[in-house]
Amino acid sequence: MRRLHRSGLHYHIEEVARGLEALDCVARRRYDCVVLDYRLPDTDAITLLPDLRMRSMERDLAVVMLTGTGNDRVAVQAIKLGVHDYLHKSNPDAALLRQAIEHAVLGSDRQRFAREQTEKLEQLVLHDPLTGLANRLLFSEGLEHSIGVAERAGTSFALIVMDLDRFKEVNDSLGHSAGDRVLAAIAPLLDRKLRRTDTLVRIGGDEFAAVLPGTESIDGALLAAEKLIAAVATPVSLGDAIVTVGLSAGVAMYPAHGTTAETLLANADLAMYEAKRSGCGVAVYHAPGRSAMRAELINSRTAALTSGDELVLHYQPQIDLLTGAVRGIEALVRWQHPELGLLLPMEFIPAAERSNAIRSISYAILDKALDQAVAWAAAGTPTSVAVNLSVRMLDDPELSSRVLAALALRSLAPSTLTLK
Repeated sequence: MRRLHRSGLHYHIEEVARGLEALDCVARRRYDCVVLDYRLPDTDAITLLPDLRMRSMERDLAVVMLTGTGNDRVAVQAIKLGVHDYLHKSNPDAALLRQAIEHAVLGSDRQRFAREQTEKLEQLVLHDPLTGLANRLLFSEGLEHSIGVAERAGTSFALIVMDLDRFKEVNDSLGHSAGDRVLAAIAPLLDRKLRRTDTLVRIGGDEFAAVLPGTESIDGALLAAEKLIAAVATPVSLGDAIVTVGLSAGVAMYPAHGTTAETLLANADLAMYEAKRSGCGVAVYHAPGRSAMRAELINSRTAALTSGDELVLHYQPQIDLLTGAVRGIEALVRWQHPELGLLLPMEFIPAAERSNAIRSISYAILDKALDQAVAWAAAGTPTSVAVNLSVRMLDDPELSSRVLAALALRSLAPSTLTLK
C-alpha cells in the first residue's frame, strides 16, 4: 500500500487482506486494476485468479501480481491466467510499480477494445441487422449443435419453420420499408412466446425458424407453434397504417423426421408449405408419406398445364398510396389440380421449370391475363395488368416477339402490360 501511494497514481485505492474479501469487492464494483500478492492468509494468487476473473464485474480486469519467491513456474502460471505483469516484492521501486499498473490498465483497455470489436463483427456476421435475431449462418451452426447434443443425450427436439401470411400484400401496397417495420415488430412478439432455452432465427425474407430443445412430442411442438401463430395475429401499427399478417408453421422432430440438419430443415419446410396450402394461421407436422404422394401427383401432371385449361388467375389491385386510386391489377396464377385442389405457384412452378413446361405455361398465363384486360376495357374499366414471369423465360429468344404479338392481337397498348 505504501508503495502504491508513493507511486503518485491518482486512483482511489482499496485494500483487503484475504482472497474472499477480494472476490466480494470485484463482484460489487468495477476496478481498473488489482494488485495481488501471491501469498494470502486464506489462499494463493494462482488459486484465486480464476475465481477473481469469473466474479469480476470488469471482464477485462487488469492484474499485477507481487511475489517474494521469484519462482519461474509461478510466473508462467500467472501469465497463462491473464496476469498482465509480475513483480518481485524485494524491489521497492514505486515508479516501477506505477509503470506496471499503467501498462496493465493499458493492456486491459486494448483487450476490451479488441473484444468489443470482435463482438460487433460477430453481431454483423451472425445476426440479422433488421430484427437482431440470429441469421441463417448462425442457425445452421446452432442446428448442428442441437443435433449433436440430442444425439449424445438420446433426446428429441423440435424444429419449427414459419412463414408470414399476407406479407407480400404489405410490401406491394405499402412498400418494402413498411415490410421491414413489420418484420422488426413481429420478431419480439415471437421471441416472447419462446422459452429461454429456445432459439429464434430469421432465415431470410419473411421466414423464421425456432429450435425447441427438450421438446419430446409432436403435440408439444404443435402447441408451441400455435402460440407463435397467435402472437403474430396481433395487429401491427406502422404509425400511418395498421396491418395484420398471419403465420403458417411447419414442424419437424429430431430424430423422427431427420438426423441431419439438411433433412430436418427440408422436412420442416415441406410441412410449412403444407400449412400454407391449408390456409392462414395453421401449424402442420411433417408426414413423409403425405409429402411424397403429393409431390408425385404434382410432378406427374405438370405437362397437363401447358394447355392452360387447369390454370386459374386470381387478381389483386395495386393501390396508389397517395390517392387511394387503383393503378393496376396483378395477376396471380393458381393450379386447379383435379385431385389436390387449388395449388399455389410455389408448389408447381419449380416442377414446371425442371420439366421445361414453364415456357408453354408462361404464355398460357400471359394470354389469360391479356384476355381479361380486354374484358375490363370492354366493360368500361380499362387498366394495366402485371404478370409474373419465371426467370427461365429470360432465356427464351422469342419472349419479346411473343409478348408484342399477344398485345397486337388484342389491340392493347404495350403500357397495358407489366412483366415482373
